[in-house]
Amino acid sequence: MGFRGTVFPIVFGGILILFGFGFYHRYNLIVNTKEQQQRKEYNIQKALEFRRAVQEKLDEEISKP
Repeated sequence: MGFRGTVFPIVFGGILILFGFGFYHRYNLIVNTKEQQQRKEYNIQKALEFRRAVQEKLDEEISKP
């Protein structure tokens, strides 16, 4: 057996495992950045809605005699 029987499969398997971890990590980063972008847009939208509501209340208070 020798090299091909023991060392080669172990090295090859280790390389495959490292590639798997690398691709998984990269995919995870892509998914996380997309989720963060969506969350950021949602937060901005909510902040704008809140600001608009506050502005309307202020306008009502100012227009009262």
